[in-house]
Amino acid sequence: MKLTRKLTIIIIVSAFFTFVIWNVANRYNCNSSFYSFVGGALGGIISGTFAFLGVHYTIRYYKDSDLEKERKSIQPFLLATLLKPGDKPSNSIYSLLGADYIEKVRTSKTLDFKIKNIGNGFARATLLESKDSNDEFDYNVVFDIGYTECFALVISDKDICEKGAKFRLWFYDSMSNEYYQEYTIKKNAYDEIIVENGYPILITDGDK
Repeated sequence: MKLTRKLTIIIIVSAFFTFVIWNVANRYNCNSSFYSFVGGALGGIISGTFAFLGVHYTIRYYKDSDLEKERKSIQPFLLATLLKPGDKPSNSIYSLLGADYIEKVRTSKTLDFKIKNIGNGFARATLLESKDSNDEFDYNVVFDIGYTECFALVISDKDICEKGAKFRLWFYDSMSNEYYQEYTIKKNAYDEIIVENGYPILITDGDK
């Protein structure tokens, strides 16, 4: 979009100057040499501008490409799994029941989760968010590579069975890039509760 806007400005300005010079030349009865000079000058300006833009955007493309490679080389991945029988449960409990918890609490269950950073760089988590109830909880944990943290979630069994209960973790990487990662808790074909891990989504300036 920005490139299109700049090209449009260049074309409009060039057309304006061509129109002005043409009218001046006709008014003062300039000869063909003058037209050749003006045409060559305008052509040089336009071609030089396009060459500059080409070099500029080529450099920016490779710069952005290098930044993207660097970002991916340190990108965290917070893997969520259910605790196995015998594992020590967590003391941190968050409710995803929302405002209608009185109705849902009768069929709710508490599930213990283990979050492990299996990515390429550390993550600084800041927020745990319920996608169903829109509840948000402060979750200030630093995940070094390989670090594991546990917590428990109170979830409606109805949400798990019908559409899957969803929650997100928001975090930053070592370059201060912000991400969220979404998880879906649901039942598989064998009626077992499982966790589907989404891929980390980078938050850009346009998303904020």
